[in-house]
Amino acid sequence: MDIAIVNIIKPRKDSGDGITEYAYRLHQGLARRNGGNHVDLIYALGESKRNNMAGLIYANTLFRRKLESVRMHDYDIIHIVNHEIGFAAGIFQQRTNAKIVTTIHDTIRFTNEFHKGLLQHTYNMIVRRSIADALNYSDMVLFNSTQTREDVKRRYFLPKNSLVTPEGVKEEFLSTRVGQKRQGREFTVGYVGALAHHKNVMMILEAARLLKGRPIRFLIYGSGTERDALLRYKREHRLDNVSLMGFAPEHMLIKIYDSFDMFVFPSRYEGFGFPILESQARGVPVAVYSKGRIPAETKEYCLEAANADELASIIEKQRQEGASGRLRTNMIAHARSFTWERTVKETLDAYKIVAGR
Repeated sequence: MDIAIVNIIKPRKDSGDGITEYAYRLHQGLARRNGGNHVDLIYALGESKRNNMAGLIYANTLFRRKLESVRMHDYDIIHIVNHEIGFAAGIFQQRTNAKIVTTIHDTIRFTNEFHKGLLQHTYNMIVRRSIADALNYSDMVLFNSTQTREDVKRRYFLPKNSLVTPEGVKEEFLSTRVGQKRQGREFTVGYVGALAHHKNVMMILEAARLLKGRPIRFLIYGSGTERDALLRYKREHRLDNVSLMGFAPEHMLIKIYDSFDMFVFPSRYEGFGFPILESQARGVPVAVYSKGRIPAETKEYCLEAANADELASIIEKQRQEGASGRLRTNMIAHARSFTWERTVKETLDAYKIVAGR
């Protein structure tokens, strides 16, 4: 099969962007598995400029120009890997003979309380329309989780051809040995991710306030719009046990996860939740927000807290007792079952179904 992988941003390894990583892994894996047939990349931008209205308009203007070049090639499959450009499914359906596949990664743009301001709400409306176009004009729709599939089913409908194809944990998280945690040292609680409103990172600082005076260190890695609010809270409550570490470089992630005794991910919504599986793959137990919407298959072996008081209790219990051997074994095995090889195989199987092969 001749395949086109279509994204806004140039797919590359360790981009820090989940969808871009997904596009890169698909391209690399399909090129290896696809019997020497052709796999092209179609994109508009070298780097991300899409998380605001101006960026979205700029990216989509450039992207639409790229659509003309796609018409000139007789592809068997055109795979739109970013649902924010789902509108392209209708264009490709009308102008090519290819089978159109679109991946929908999340439905966060349906939830306005996770975003602030008129421009963000307008942006959300545009993305919702793109998802509707993807559903109406794609020959196959892929979902990264059962949660995303059910959200789409509830809000729209499920197309005739649809599959759940979970994404993978990077090979380096799986191929290197998981070490044993050192005893008799300060207990380290970590977070890695965006400092955005829906990530609910303030819950970690509230738990840190309750645990002041204990030999527990909180390391918060990330950047984003909530950083100033977190810094204010840290100063107001004199949280010397909390350090805001800034952005976590991709090449340092394994070392960072391995420095944690526990990982806390209190997000209110995740389409998939990569950091949970990355942490568990390194043998680090994870606590999540019990009221958050995180796919069941991702959080299967997580501890859950409904508020900062419960989170503080879980952290203290982990400090004193540690994770049971059974929990640790199960969570490592579960996390390590999410491989990119599996994602590529299941995606290629979906192509064969829709192409009738």
